[in-house]
Amino acid sequence: RLEALRGMPFAPGVVALFSRFDVSEGKVIGCEPDEIDKLKSLIVADVILVEADGARHCALKAPAAHEPCIPRSSNTVIALSGAAPLGCPANPDDIHRWPQFAAITGLCAGDLIEPVALGRLLEHPEGMFKDAPPHAARHWLVNTQGTHDASVPAMLAQLAHDHPELDGIWIGDMRQSSPFSHAWVRA
Repeated sequence: RLEALRGMPFAPGVVALFSRFDVSEGKVIGCEPDEIDKLKSLIVADVILVEADGARHCALKAPAAHEPCIPRSSNTVIALSGAAPLGCPANPDDIHRWPQFAAITGLCAGDLIEPVALGRLLEHPEGMFKDAPPHAARHWLVNTQGTHDASVPAMLAQLAHDHPELDGIWIGDMRQSSPFSHAWVRA
């Protein structure tokens, strides 16, 4: 069915593609990773952005066993987190999939969420970049929406330095028209 897209005239802009709408959950269900790989091979778009998994509106998370659904042809994988919990006590109610997150980071409820724990989440095979293709660039986008902690950029700069597997970290408030306040990109 994706072959029908080849040669279709698309106007410039954004096109949303999903496989179905789940009425009981009130959300769209995305395409399978192999379908996205096929779509990429058809060269019908300059950029294909895939939401591989969600966090149920939590700032931090760990992926479930079946997540994330990252196409093998992905050139770049972007992990998204919120900045609000950084440097604060870990609250299981505010972290999606707390048991997996705690197992990966070594944190217990109430422990401070510090760079060393985030580093574990970045580098662990079941962590933030789980199932990212080996050739894909790895970037971490940290949304500072509603957070005014001046220590966050320094904390993340140290993580960028300490984790050569990261190709970049972007920090900013995604509600703003010019959202990025800081960026570290490995040359």
